[in-house]
Amino acid sequence: MNDEPRLLGSRYRVGKLIGRGGMGDVYLGTDTRLGRTVAIKILRSQLTEDEGFRRRFRQEAQSAARMNHPNIVRTYDTGEDETVDGSGNPAIVPYIVMEYVEGKTVKDFIRSGALTQNDSVRIITDVLAALEYAHASGLVHRDIKPGNVMVSVSGFVKVMDFGVAKAVADSSATVAMSAHVMGTATYFSPEQAKGESVDSRSDLYSAGVMLYEMLTGQPPFHGDSPTAVAYQHVNTVPVAPTELNPEISARLSLVVLTALAKSKDARYTTARNFSDDLLYAVSGREPRNAHLLAATHPEAAPTEATASPAPSAIKELGFDALVESAPNTVATSAPKAESKTRKLLPWIAVIVLGLAAALSLIWFLNLGSSVAPTDNRVEIADLSGAEVGDARATLEALGLTVVTEEQESATVDANRVIETDPVAGSSVLKNTSVTVIVSTGPAEVSVPNLTGLSLETARTRITDLGLTVGEVSTEDDADYSEGTVISSTPKSSTSVDVGSSVALVVASGKIKISDVTGDSISDARKTLEDLGLSVNAQPLYICNGADGEVVKQSPRRGKVTTSTTVTLVYNLVDPTACESSPSSGANTD
Repeated sequence: MNDEPRLLGSRYRVGKLIGRGGMGDVYLGTDTRLGRTVAIKILRSQLTEDEGFRRRFRQEAQSAARMNHPNIVRTYDTGEDETVDGSGNPAIVPYIVMEYVEGKTVKDFIRSGALTQNDSVRIITDVLAALEYAHASGLVHRDIKPGNVMVSVSGFVKVMDFGVAKAVADSSATVAMSAHVMGTATYFSPEQAKGESVDSRSDLYSAGVMLYEMLTGQPPFHGDSPTAVAYQHVNTVPVAPTELNPEISARLSLVVLTALAKSKDARYTTARNFSDDLLYAVSGREPRNAHLLAATHPEAAPTEATASPAPSAIKELGFDALVESAPNTVATSAPKAESKTRKLLPWIAVIVLGLAAALSLIWFLNLGSSVAPTDNRVEIADLSGAEVGDARATLEALGLTVVTEEQESATVDANRVIETDPVAGSSVLKNTSVTVIVSTGPAEVSVPNLTGLSLETARTRITDLGLTVGEVSTEDDADYSEGTVISSTPKSSTSVDVGSSVALVVASGKIKISDVTGDSISDARKTLEDLGLSVNAQPLYICNGADGEVVKQSPRRGKVTTSTTVTLVYNLVDPTACESSPSSGANTD
């Protein structure tokens, strides 16, 4: 793929190269139909030879395009362009059209060193919000890393490349190629490094690695080769972030280490749990989920290798529950705790199985009735048209968790509710997550530059964008031929709602001329030629009088077409004229 401008899908104009990745190259582009700036990712040729890959890639890109979350870069379109390779053979190049985000990647920020604790947590909680949405949609990112997270110039955090990594993992490409495409081993989860199946907790591990790097300025593991780094993900306990950056709180360090647990079962189970603990930690409160994991899964808790704070220090931070339930925070007692835990495992298993059997019996005996008590269920109200803040308050008052999604609507005002999922009238358990779909108003398009176009071409441009042609008026203008657009209302580059009307002013093809008799021939000629008219100057010989004065004009005044030639008769003093007609004095008209 060269850098020459080209048009993909008869719609997307490819501009300059703005980024490179394992999957392909990203270009700045323009959606010529909607007049908006986009980012276009064009896949590399070695990934396009497999028809099965292209099919799965297309499916995954379409799945990503359906995702609508403020912290996820939108995928607008996907397609395949027919081109010719370097050998002159026909080739198919898949491409993805995405939202263009002006800003920097988190990788760019980290190059300057560690970020502040607050900035790091703010960025990663936005990433976790995106992951929570994606995981609820059944999609695992598989390639969370600083290079895939953008921070816009206005401060919005956007996660990129949803769906693409999964298409690679499911393709028939080689393991080496998949590893290359999915990024460096720096952000692999242990199960990815071992080639095992991954799930949402793998994304949370990668998010933990990214948070570690933002807080300390370096990733938890680094080596001479990707294999060496992958080995450490599987076998090495990371150094506690507090050792590398003493400004990090012990609470936050514990949250990071929980996210980096080797076992998936010892990590956070959801992005929401991870995010909640981060917010607790930075607000000086005790994380709720990390303690449980640390007590039941020692590998998730700080060990001697991670230089955990002494019990007294932990008590001062308010971690009393952790001290009481996890004596292995003291390095010398860790072997005893491990032995004691192993002895208790059989009894724990018996108790768990017994509880499961009891619960199954209760469920069986209540078969046909509500699974949950009726006082634990609520009905979702009809919130259509409600202001989003009021809708959120209503649902949260019912004990429900609210997630908002934005969607364009020509019928519902901006910041008003279109619908909910589950729909109004549904009976759900408390704490159920309810998606509130909020209108952003009608879709907007940019009015194109129509000046200089013919009226027919301008009409086509307007209707192709989903706009309508409004009043068409005419105006005399010497600079434009008849039927040419002079201006539009709204003006070009103005953002308007789809369906809006665009009024046009079109050149009449005529101009108004004034009487230039009495002017000098030079001034009169300039006045008329500036209007785009041709001038036919004819001298009238006189023996005396005002030399060069225009004495006759045809046509004299009024509106004429731009192709009109104006005849000017002007005085030209010639003494011999008096000799030939001595009695007449001067010629007059």
